[in-house]
Amino acid sequence: MTTPPESVVSQSQSSLLRQAGEVVEVSDQFVWVKPLSQSGCSGCQQGSCGNKALAQILQPKQTPLKLNTPDFEVSVGQSVTIVMEESQLVKHSAMAYGLPLLLMFVLALLTQAVASSLGSWSEQQIEGVMIISALFGLGLGMKITRWRYQPALPTLEK
Repeated sequence: MTTPPESVVSQSQSSLLRQAGEVVEVSDQFVWVKPLSQSGCSGCQQGSCGNKALAQILQPKQTPLKLNTPDFEVSVGQSVTIVMEESQLVKHSAMAYGLPLLLMFVLALLTQAVASSLGSWSEQQIEGVMIISALFGLGLGMKITRWRYQPALPTLEK
């Protein structure tokens, strides 16, 4: 049995995003994992950092992630690693932000073209209708993303 060249192994490993987490709830089908935040330096962890109080105030509350139950046994309080392919993160971002923004601009420009060709509308009326259609396109893109897109959930490792 031959092993793949080192560059192939490191290339496939580099496409995975990893984040430490802690299991906060377990059910038959799902596991809820709270991602553990990482501080910038060891000074904050030791309590000797002057910016620690400010960082604790400004740090957003993290909602636990609802993930499928892994193949291995997990229990509340267990440390795990949340793993996701980098390409999936890019795809999720494109669907969550790209599609709504694209529809917003397309509908605004389409509305401008149609309203301008009518000739009887004032500039303020055209701009008002463009704003309304842009907001409609943004909302439509968000709805389409929720209805049709099924993101791949991250997986867990020990």
